[in-house]
Amino acid sequence: MGKILVVNPNSSRSVTESMRACTKGLEALVPHRIEWKTNEKGPAGIETDAHVGEVVPHLQEIVASSDADAFVVGCFSDPAVPLLRHETGRPVVGLAEAACRYAMSLTRRFGIISIVDASVVRHRAQVEAIGIEGWLAGDRALQLGVAELGGGGTLERLRVVGQQLRDDDGAEALILGCAGLGRYRSSLEAVLEVPVIDPVMASVAHVNMALMLARSDGGPVS
Repeated sequence: MGKILVVNPNSSRSVTESMRACTKGLEALVPHRIEWKTNEKGPAGIETDAHVGEVVPHLQEIVASSDADAFVVGCFSDPAVPLLRHETGRPVVGLAEAACRYAMSLTRRFGIISIVDASVVRHRAQVEAIGIEGWLAGDRALQLGVAELGGGGTLERLRVVGQQLRDDDGAEALILGCAGLGRYRSSLEAVLEVPVIDPVMASVAHVNMALMLARSDGGPVS
């Protein structure tokens, strides 16, 4: 059995605990042990390009000092993911890429629910970088910071933005564009009646598959 380390790049332990709670059922199904780490040196939330740059050396340090077999970077901005893959030589999965690729297996048109406008710009750049912009129906922001996501009005705001993506932009599936939004997945899916993807769950599933394929023996070639 291998070990997977899920790293929350921000310093909010509540976000780490939310991610862990949302994937509890999945953890029971996968063959590898999952451990969780909060970046104590990071900002309380990753909401700007400066925040993304700030956590890169922290992530490099965490990954370099870990004996994990694979990693999930628990932020939808996917900070340092290509760099970490190059440096460690082990599987490194980012939330945005894993969630988008899973959405592509469900539909031709998906939408992203971001937290703030600055996130929308980063997400579009990520989608374009991996060459799947044709699948993106739209990306709309809640206008809520990370610290506000636990508030009583968040689900209603998600419903409004999700409905806009579905009805106005033509999204047939929705991706929650922040690691701290997973707690709302099932409720939002029930209200909007389209698939809603928690990027943390998608990433944990993806990295488990990567490890299983890396360790499998395809047998002799006949």
